[in-house]
Amino acid sequence: MSKKAIRNITSLLDDLPVAHKLQISSKTISPITRKWVELLNEPIRDHSEPTHFEGETLTVAVDGPVWATELRHNTPSFLRKLHMLGYPQISQIKIITKPQNIGPNRQQPVVRPAVDDDVLEGLSRSAEHVEEKALAKAITSLAQVLKRKSK
Repeated sequence: MSKKAIRNITSLLDDLPVAHKLQISSKTISPITRKWVELLNEPIRDHSEPTHFEGETLTVAVDGPVWATELRHNTPSFLRKLHMLGYPQISQIKIITKPQNIGPNRQQPVVRPAVDDDVLEGLSRSAEHVEEKALAKAITSLAQVLKRKSK
């Protein structure tokens, strides 16, 4: 493909509305990313990153639900800091959780071995020696559930 053809394709792509949105988003995200250390306190800034900006909403990806809760809790002060750093157009924070366990290093699901029938029988017999009726009933019920799941 010639350089002229590549330039023509690039100029066509630049004219698309999506390209314009991406340019605006990247112009806003880049400086915010550089100032991330100033915007958030240490533990959460290491587990989050700005990913997208559209309209009045900044999207921030976090490493998990605990960090999402932490960021939600700190959203008012985070928005104030954004406004002080020159981003008054951002009035909402959208928090998304990054996918976990992806790639070659993901953890394999734990497969638990079936519970031995003798162990289940011992569990049921131990319930006979428990004086608290509700606890004895719970132990018996647990043994029955485990027996059904092991088959």
